[in-house]
Amino acid sequence: MARSKGNKTGQANKRPKLNPIFFLNGDLHKKLEVNRGRDLLRAWNYPKGEVRTYNYTDTLRFMEPAFTTPQVAAMFGRNRITIERAIWNGNIEVPQHQYTLTEDRRLIKYMWSEDDILGLLDYFASVHRGRPRQDGRQTASADLPTPREVRAMIRHDGQTLGINDGVFVPTWKANK
Repeated sequence: MARSKGNKTGQANKRPKLNPIFFLNGDLHKKLEVNRGRDLLRAWNYPKGEVRTYNYTDTLRFMEPAFTTPQVAAMFGRNRITIERAIWNGNIEVPQHQYTLTEDRRLIKYMWSEDDILGLLDYFASVHRGRPRQDGRQTASADLPTPREVRAMIRHDGQTLGINDGVFVPTWKANK
């Protein structure tokens, strides 16, 4: 009987998976067509507004993941509105966004790269939480992840479960 998944030894194939939305060369792309026989990938380049053709294997090697605002909010334990308010107030740089491929090109959603997420971490680390202190100092939030933990969340490295007050909580340990 043939196995439905994996090879003869029962291990799953190690081929990387191409996400439909990704960053390549710093630009946001949407996968349109893959021709593995010719090793080609056609993708829509959002900042340039045109279809580009790339080498498929090189794209798999050099692409970076793109994250939505709710995914980024879950990484930091903040609300989506808090992050969008920081964008609207000009406190952080506006991330690249996905738009409709029609004539009007309406904004669909913001897509975050690793650099955008680390910039948001810097912003949250500098924001005072609570009422203003009388001495004028800022109190940073203690529940923010470290930059290493953020990179581990982005790359899905070393996720383990820790116990906090009897509740299993995901924790990340980054590679050095």
